[in-house]
Amino acid sequence: MITDAISSRKPVLVDLAGATDLDVTAMQLLWAAAREAERSGASFAVPGALPENIDRMFREAGLETFPVPMVPARQQANCAPSESDDD
Repeated sequence: MITDAISSRKPVLVDLAGATDLDVTAMQLLWAAAREAERSGASFAVPGALPENIDRMFREAGLETFPVPMVPARQQANCAPSESDDD
């Protein structure tokens, strides 16, 4: 399904906020999907805060430069929208 959405250039949002664990296959799938989306010009993002344990798993797997916007939970507090965003 991810590949279908990417090939049709539909935005793909993968919500990992409730994830408690990812195996290496899931991390590789997300990595490959993000790279394919980038190559094809499709939108692929992991919105919101990434649970600290999932962030740590990506870093330990050597995927700390995961090519989509991800914000570890510990940085969430520093990402409040600015007042100028309302204009």
